[in-house]
Amino acid sequence: MPIKCYSRRHIAPTHELLLKPLQPILIKAPLLRSGSNKPLAMNTEDLLSILTYYHLQVFSSGRELLQALEEDDYARQFAAPAGGVKRSTFFDTVNDRGVV
Repeated sequence: MPIKCYSRRHIAPTHELLLKPLQPILIKAPLLRSGSNKPLAMNTEDLLSILTYYHLQVFSSGRELLQALEEDDYARQFAAPAGGVKRSTFFDTVNDRGVV
């Protein structure tokens, strides 16, 4: 989809295009660690994919994002983890970001 920026038209990058350069880096990225006794249900790649989708779609809140991850076919296929993501898991992961 073309977007206008400084009187020129540009093609906005897709979700896949933005994440592609990260693939070699994610292999070496440290694992997210839980700040509690409960293990995290998402990994770094899942979190980056979700947050990239969040910024590309310009959601107004995390709840709106989670609703799209449940209801939108594209979001379920390309942005959400395989088993989906629960509200508490998402917000715990975003708030902690694996920091112990």
